[in-house]
Amino acid sequence: MTLPPDAARGRDAGDDTARAAARDWPRENWALQCRLAETQHSLAQARAEIDRMLHSRSWRVTRFMRSGLDGLRRLLRPRRGGVQPPALRSAEGFEAPIGRTGLPLLMVDVTELAIENLQGGIQHTVKGLLSEWLLAPPPGWQVVPVQLAREGIYVSASRDLAHLFGTFHDPHAGRQIAVRQGDVFLGLDLLRDHAVLFREALERLRGGGVRVEIVVYDLLPIDLAHCVPEHIHQSFSKWLDVVGDLADGAICISHAVATRFASWLSGRTGRNAGIAVTSFRLGVPTLSVWPPRPQAAVATRSAAFLMVGTVEPRKGYVDALDAFDRLWASSLDPAITLTIVGRYGWGLDDFRGRLETHPELGRRLRWLRSATDDDVHACYQQSDALLFCSYGEGFGLPIVEAALHRLPMILRDLPEFREVAGEGAFFFDGEGGPAVERAVLQWLRLRQEAAVPQPSSGVAITWQQSAVQLLSVIESGAALDRRVH
Repeated sequence: MTLPPDAARGRDAGDDTARAAARDWPRENWALQCRLAETQHSLAQARAEIDRMLHSRSWRVTRFMRSGLDGLRRLLRPRRGGVQPPALRSAEGFEAPIGRTGLPLLMVDVTELAIENLQGGIQHTVKGLLSEWLLAPPPGWQVVPVQLAREGIYVSASRDLAHLFGTFHDPHAGRQIAVRQGDVFLGLDLLRDHAVLFREALERLRGGGVRVEIVVYDLLPIDLAHCVPEHIHQSFSKWLDVVGDLADGAICISHAVATRFASWLSGRTGRNAGIAVTSFRLGVPTLSVWPPRPQAAVATRSAAFLMVGTVEPRKGYVDALDAFDRLWASSLDPAITLTIVGRYGWGLDDFRGRLETHPELGRRLRWLRSATDDDVHACYQQSDALLFCSYGEGFGLPIVEAALHRLPMILRDLPEFREVAGEGAFFFDGEGGPAVERAVLQWLRLRQEAAVPQPSSGVAITWQQSAVQLLSVIESGAALDRRVH
């Protein structure tokens, strides 16, 4: 039956009203505020660079000299993995603590994010979870973002997060933090490079009656020591010892990591009996401000493959590029593309040079070294499959991101990947470029047969759901402390 025009318009208007009522306007406004803050920060940096160029008479004259000096600095720079430890703030720049009344504090450590957002997986996690608690503070808690200072104490981090979240209410902003019995410290950021100061700060917090919960992302610098620089292996080992000595709870990002951490804990000497080892699941932003990725209408066109993650040895980038070089050299499908999204990390200087001078760069090969959230979203939208060749992960956040975008996945067969993706991915075994090449070819055949495994709807939880899980673990530990005291 065809409705009269007026009735049809009325029905459409009613549908629009229902959809508008169902939308989470506070969340959408908060997401837009965060994106605006990041955009304004990026524009300010760009303007500063342009002003520097325009007001420097010698800019063009000295361009080649500066390029040469930059190259010389890179050659002389100590081989510390390409990323220097963040420079901590001094507590002298922060006012005295305010008097404490009311709710206990949930002190969320965001030290590295406050200093520099490196767009890595941990930074995305810190930003995603903290954003949820700033948008909707959990009942019974006052959430306070904090950062480690050079004096071995924690101070507010709120003002240093304005470029990510805009302005938000925090009575402790610009101040040192006074703690009391019942407060909880959540080590959400990874302070691998400041283990000595971290130990001092945690000892002070525990002396003030604060419960210490640390998020453990993985033990890969221990398990895959050959994939990281020696200084990272050493500094991570020291950080892990601090966790083993002083944490009340270790909250792992997967059951696989929790099992591995418990095994490490049982094999060490020192304080360990009182640590509660638990886990929770990571999430991704909602797509409320973006349209969902359309399903491919034709499965015979050339495939666009996507890799997401820092460029470093364990991620399998060398294997992947070897595989695609062979695929491009064959006559199978010359239009297959590979996009890499991730900054350069460490240990692959020769590979970085190979990427930067690759004859396909800008054509069938793309490398986005500094991508915004919008850039990453666009890459997921425009790709046909996520390729994840890593030899070790604690969770695999790109799996959840791909599932949210309904993007098929080709994954190395790791326990963590099985835990996160379930049966909604194509798994492969083997090492080196030939193994990845075989996996891609098998996936392409499945694609032609319309038999590619599709991501399960249960894989992609949101940061809101993840934050609820994490808070539940924190509150369980806090409740145990109250019963003990």
